[in-house]
Amino acid sequence: MTTTTAPRRRPGHEAGAPLLAPVHPLDLPPLLERFCADFGLGVGDVALTPMSSTLVPILPDGPRGTGVNVDSAWHPLLWLPPRLTTRIATYDVDGNVTVEDDETWVVRVLLDVTLSGVYDDDGWVDMIAAAGFDLDVEPDRQRVANWLAGSADDDLDSIDFHHLFGDIDDSANIAVETVEELRKQGRSLSAEALAGTIDDHATAPVSADLVRGIAAVAALALDDRTGWSEAMQIVAASGPGDLIAPDETLASIRGDLNRFVDA
Repeated sequence: MTTTTAPRRRPGHEAGAPLLAPVHPLDLPPLLERFCADFGLGVGDVALTPMSSTLVPILPDGPRGTGVNVDSAWHPLLWLPPRLTTRIATYDVDGNVTVEDDETWVVRVLLDVTLSGVYDDDGWVDMIAAAGFDLDVEPDRQRVANWLAGSADDDLDSIDFHHLFGDIDDSANIAVETVEELRKQGRSLSAEALAGTIDDHATAPVSADLVRGIAAVAALALDDRTGWSEAMQIVAASGPGDLIAPDETLASIRGDLNRFVDA
């Protein structure tokens, strides 16, 4: 368990929900947008899953030189130790390797920061404060900003937060045991919500923009490893003249959602 007198913070996009809980699918796009804006990261630099209330930055070498906003430099997810940034690889009896996917990795990271006390009901440990700096003091803020941009700084170069994260040996096993149940809950919630949205438009003319919007959310929330979410990405990215029969496409998506609800 983390023991530090450093203050805790909560980012503006976060409402204080449990880290591991299914998220309404229509909340995923704005969550992604706000998270990336808060942190100064691109969508390719974060892992998004409908089973958690926060995203996790994919920064194996830390925040320096990544364009991270200095105002978010305090956040522990930017300072994960190597055992959490490294994806776990497992081998079966035939020697085939399976590398931890985004969902399992996110669950492991969020379990770890919760079990170690880096995150609790009061928010996240301010890592910059734990290192002896204060982002609300301009000289410290500028110093951290310069370091993030690549300037040398012996004190910031020597930061080591391993002791704050602890060493939760069981987090990997717990993540594997937890992720499937969270996936099931998250997919069911997402499918029910999307089905309800489609049903709400049952008596109105179906526009191509509505279909693209539904498909975009479905692609984010319902990756079932069968290629269905990739098909939804294609629909979401379709051009003005590509959806010849949007009503039929929407009806097809509505039918597909039933298997996620019933799974």
